[in-house]
Amino acid sequence: MSSFQGFLKQSTAKNVTILMIDSSDHITGKTGLTLTTYLSKDCNTPATITPTVTELDAMNMKGVYKLALTAAHTDTLGEFKLMVSATGADPVDYKWQVCSYLPGEAATLQSDQAVNVTKIAGATVDANTAQLGVNVVNWKGSAAQNMTGDAYARLGAPAGASLSADIAAVNAKTTNLPASPAAVGSAMTLQASAVQAVWDALTSAFTTSGSIGKRLSDNVDAQISTRSTFAGGAVSSVTGNVGGSVNSVNSPVTVGTNNDKLNYGLSSAAVQAVWDALASALTTAGSIGKRIADYLTGDAYARLGAPSGASVAADIAAVKTQTDKMTFDASNRIASNTKAVNDATLAGAGTSGSPWGPA
Repeated sequence: MSSFQGFLKQSTAKNVTILMIDSSDHITGKTGLTLTTYLSKDCNTPATITPTVTELDAMNMKGVYKLALTAAHTDTLGEFKLMVSATGADPVDYKWQVCSYLPGEAATLQSDQAVNVTKIAGATVDANTAQLGVNVVNWKGSAAQNMTGDAYARLGAPAGASLSADIAAVNAKTTNLPASPAAVGSAMTLQASAVQAVWDALTSAFTTSGSIGKRLSDNVDAQISTRSTFAGGAVSSVTGNVGGSVNSVNSPVTVGTNNDKLNYGLSSAAVQAVWDALASALTTAGSIGKRIADYLTGDAYARLGAPSGASVAADIAAVKTQTDKMTFDASNRIASNTKAVNDATLAGAGTSGSPWGPA
């Protein structure tokens, strides 16, 4: 059965004590325990909590433990039930009631039945101006926005009788705007009279240096037909030097002497044609092509042959290992001590008195 311990203030840290009894005799306080603590808030499913636990064993308070409850533990109104167990001890459960205000802190009624409210939802009421301070955390289902400053000061005084009058004055002007452009970025259509005015502008009015109007006024000062007799079409020939650059020439051009050969390169097709040239066509004596056709006539690897070992270098190393065993005299003759010929052991010293021969 739960033991009611009193009241806890909502969202407020609180130290509480519990007594753990030895399970062997169910009388003696049990010390040195590691507690497992469960908490049920407002009669909901218990969940494990881990408050700081301190054993109080002074003055024969054996088995008494202090649990430091935090504001997160006491954040829910209603029944607050602790269930504590430990190996070697009887399980215990205690319960408190979590309230918004503890007894003695509750608001009192005045003689005129007015409520003396000092705080609402954590916000202090300004008693000097008799204002009610309310901490609004939710407004029509959404989180309330911060209110910072005087709304009227931020809105500002209207230029006219009211903001509505100011808006009406603006609307009177914007109503005269044409329908085109209909949106930002849309093309604007000029009236016919505006277009005509552009083309009717006098050249004497074009005086701004660098402007298109000034350029036309200064340089287009006669009929173009009086400046050139070229009627268009292809140019049959050019007898003098061509200044500047020519972007393209569509027909073949015969070039006499090309003095500028920098930055030329072969196209991919031209490079491919070089490597695709047949060896039978490379017949000029002394040329690189003829030399390649004459001497590169087979598979270089096939001519070299496959190595006996891992590589040709490995084969050469094996030969060197054997030749390193050979010694030479002063006349560069092989100095060897012949012990046998055709597997027949030799005897004798090779002198007239002891000739070589089979042993």
